[in-house]
Amino acid sequence: MIFAVFLNLISADLKIFNFSGTHQKTILKPGRYKIECFGAKGGNKVFESDFYHGGRGAKVALHISFNTETTLHLFVGGRGGDAEYGKAGGGGFNGGGRGGICKDLTGKPYTGAGGGGASDLRLVVDGDDYWSEESLESRIVVAAGGSGAAVVHDGAPGGDGNGYCFTPSLSKSNRTNQTHGYRKGWGGDGESNKIYPISGSGGGGWYYGGFGGKSFDTFDDDPTSGRVGESGSSFVTGGEVYRVSRVAVEAGGNRGDDGSVTIETVFVCHSGCLGCSGPSAAECLACPAGFFLDAGRCLPVPSAAFSPSHEFTQTNPFSASGEFTQSSFFTSSNCFSSSQFFSPSSVFSSSEEFTASQHFSPSNSFTDSKQFFSSHSFTQSKSFLPTPLFTSSKTFTPYIFVNSFNSSNDDGLIFDQDREKKMADSLIITITCGSFAVLVIIISLIVFLVRHMKSNEVSMDSGSESNGESRDRFAEKQEFVWKYGGMDFSSETDQWLKNY
Repeated sequence: MIFAVFLNLISADLKIFNFSGTHQKTILKPGRYKIECFGAKGGNKVFESDFYHGGRGAKVALHISFNTETTLHLFVGGRGGDAEYGKAGGGGFNGGGRGGICKDLTGKPYTGAGGGGASDLRLVVDGDDYWSEESLESRIVVAAGGSGAAVVHDGAPGGDGNGYCFTPSLSKSNRTNQTHGYRKGWGGDGESNKIYPISGSGGGGWYYGGFGGKSFDTFDDDPTSGRVGESGSSFVTGGEVYRVSRVAVEAGGNRGDDGSVTIETVFVCHSGCLGCSGPSAAECLACPAGFFLDAGRCLPVPSAAFSPSHEFTQTNPFSASGEFTQSSFFTSSNCFSSSQFFSPSSVFSSSEEFTASQHFSPSNSFTDSKQFFSSHSFTQSKSFLPTPLFTSSKTFTPYIFVNSFNSSNDDGLIFDQDREKKMADSLIITITCGSFAVLVIIISLIVFLVRHMKSNEVSMDSGSESNGESRDRFAEKQEFVWKYGGMDFSSETDQWLKNY
């Protein structure tokens, strides 16, 4: 086996792991990383001055996020050995199969090249036993190696989900995939002990390595089909402490010989986070013990909040809430239970405005109210006494007063019927006397007008009479007055009686 000189480049953001022929490891903090994994190439073959290439290794690229600090174990595949005269090529590190070897009847050797090893990342290594079942099952990324070259044919490229083979053209293998193959992690060796061995070997890869190439007894056998070993299959998976995304697999994607692994840091989680979607403290997805996730941040758990019982100590905001259990707005509110506005209010008991109001007398709202039963404002109210305000008003006619105060109203008020009847009688007498006085005045006016008209007629007649006759008539009138009235009308004070 040929071991290549290797150089690992490690920086803060980029780590490159080249082939070393042994186990390597690195520790990654919680965060997200971009990983590129390359399988190794199969060995080459020269036959009668013709050059045949080994199959190139596969390329697997992905992003992977870790929730905890994780140790990765790296196995970087080695290139398969070239086939030489009389010597088959050896299998590359990490699962490459050996090439086959045979001799013809004359003893001339025919050899095949070795398969390239796979490159993988594991979570578990059981001491120095790299091929234990537990170690192989802990692989999370595998880039398959290519198969070695055979007589007159190139090797098959490292596969993706399947291995590759020539039947006779290049195609995916039905025998090498994620669940079937030659052996877990190992490629098969090329066949030997045939008269004309024109075989190569399989490349290593997950889940099983590719089968080794066949050899033939005579030239009459198929000179192309089966002579090249199958390449291995690649693999990517997720798990509980890590998540994978942006996966891309390319069969034969390695342009170099040996395998390699590069790990580039996309971001590292904040120191308080386990899993995260970004580097800031507000982008946490998981938290360590003693912390809880709140809007993307890992906050320390208050010691009193979870001791002794998680279930009951956290319910304090509801069980002892003053907003609901001790609220004075609903349980002991003075606005409804002991309101001063309705029970002892003096605004309604002694108010003159409500005593004589017609609006509150027939109201059903106050009919059964005990607050107004003993009110003196309605029983002995002086507002209904014979006041001049109501004496001459037609609104308070005798009919209204008699009917309204001779019976009890709906509020239980009883009025003095005799007194009110006397008031009505007095009002009737007053109205009658007033009417009689008006009638006398009207009659007096009529008599006055009649006498005045006669007096004018006498004055007209007196113009034609002599002055002597006038004096005689005046003497007669004066004699009449003294005879019947005995009064002197010469006074200005009594002039109106003279005219009358």
